[in-house]
Amino acid sequence: MTDIKRLLDEAGDVSPPHAFDIDAQMTRGHRAQRRRNAAIGGATTLGVALIAAALVAFPALRGPGGGVVAASSPSASASSEAPQPGGPVVLPVLDPDKHYTWDNEGPDPATAESAAYDRAMWDHMTAEHGWSGPERPFDRWITQFTEIDPATEKMGPPLVYTHTYKTAVNVKAGENGTLVPAASEQGDSLAVVVMPVGSFTDGTDMPSPTETPKGLPGVFDLLRCTDYTLGEGTRAQNVAVDCDEKTTPGGLRYIEATEHISRGSFQYAVRSIVLYRADGTAVIVSDTSDYHVNSIVPILSFGRLVDLALALPGAPVR
Repeated sequence: MTDIKRLLDEAGDVSPPHAFDIDAQMTRGHRAQRRRNAAIGGATTLGVALIAAALVAFPALRGPGGGVVAASSPSASASSEAPQPGGPVVLPVLDPDKHYTWDNEGPDPATAESAAYDRAMWDHMTAEHGWSGPERPFDRWITQFTEIDPATEKMGPPLVYTHTYKTAVNVKAGENGTLVPAASEQGDSLAVVVMPVGSFTDGTDMPSPTETPKGLPGVFDLLRCTDYTLGEGTRAQNVAVDCDEKTTPGGLRYIEATEHISRGSFQYAVRSIVLYRADGTAVIVSDTSDYHVNSIVPILSFGRLVDLALALPGAPVR
């Protein structure tokens, strides 16, 4: 099982080995060695993944309010003062021949922003799902994107440096359609991540969780929507991915994604949505089925995942 996740373990007593990038979603990536360990261990990711196929110009970058911001050149990014969390996020133009990675620091102590997410999420869980269990708070993480040498794992200065908010909880179906807490490493894993304005692109070409990506189109995407394989040999897991783009009644774009993960008779599934909000942030909500019992049907429907994402307040990410 991958260190699946260090962040999930740090964000609560949760550790499902699913194939969504809880490197891209819950952690937006660990270092290259962690990714290699994940591949060897045959575990995962949270979101949905796809590799960009063409060496074309990097796509337009989403800025505050959904607008387009000018990207700096690689040399300018490397030579200018390092970005700081809390400031505006400007994604750099990347060198297609170099490798990059996401890394995280934290979690930070609770903030007014994270408290706003906490209250909204658990009020929604209580009202819509009869939740009466522990209310795991959102953690705020400093998320960095840097160049990395795959051979030495030496990392360069931050090119992107920002905050993300994340939480996770184990759940199982209760009576009358309710959700109740599940024991550690049992039940479904429900995970929520809020991505800051400007820290992502809205395509579906996210690199495979088993690679240290180069600076190609899709490296900042939150989703991967093509099939892939995790691990090698007898430990390999086949991941079949289905995606569907939709719009909320209020006109917000979101993508539904399902990953079916299998290795022989072992199987489970991840159901996830990415909601692109009008304020330029994104919310990722996923439900990983209980792999201990080979469940391939997550408890929560796409509609329920979208409702949870819509319940969170807008724009508190700093």
